[in-house]
Amino acid sequence: KHLSVVVRYFVHSVCTMTGMNTSTTLANFEEQQEDNEAIRTSSLSSSTMHLTGHKGSVYSLSFSPDGSILASGSFDMTCLLWSYGSNCENFNALVGHKNAILDVKFGGDSDFCATASADHTLGYWDVCTGERIKKLMGHEIMCIFSS
Repeated sequence: KHLSVVVRYFVHSVCTMTGMNTSTTLANFEEQQEDNEAIRTSSLSSSTMHLTGHKGSVYSLSFSPDGSILASGSFDMTCLLWSYGSNCENFNALVGHKNAILDVKFGGDSDFCATASADHTLGYWDVCTGERIKKLMGHEIMCIFSS
């Protein structure tokens, strides 16, 4: 159910980087997806959601294990958390890195997530409160757990 959102993000990112026409490429994707629309099971109010809030490019997206939260890591040094459902509302911002967030991943549950930043730190965050629980410094290679 999350594939359509991820594919649309990926298509938009690739088109932006390569200078391709995003509208034409997404229109082609839409045509290919027409047959699948009848079996769509998403709880979103629309098949395409435009999420606004970041002030820079988005480098990473991650869904929580239970599928209720979408996390987006950005060049603007923030990780925004979105409730995945009807209107995909932003409910929290993880702030504290000093450079772009390159990756974000959830652990085994939806209560905590980790961010990897170009400032060579990892952050471990409480999703509900937005509090950074731990900051790990000095990493040369950005690598965090994945499920």
